[in-house]
Amino acid sequence: MISILNVTLPENPTPFTSPISFEITFQSDVNLDEDVEFKIIYVGAAENTEHDQLLEEISLGPIQEGVSKFLFRVCGLCLT
Repeated sequence: MISILNVTLPENPTPFTSPISFEITFQSDVNLDEDVEFKIIYVGAAENTEHDQLLEEISLGPIQEGVSKFLFRVCGLCLT
């Protein structure tokens, strides 16, 4: 139902402790009354999830059929 078409980083490069912006373009094949959840997760290691960090999550909705775009701004990594 939802396809991610493109993700760009308008402020690239950015130090990993600074806020990061993602411009996300997606397409919905149908109108959706329920929210769609987007998460930005820093993957600390490919082998396991122990060092992964959820940087931010948002819910968007309702979603209309067609192509939509939004700017998702998150805080940088927590080094502690």
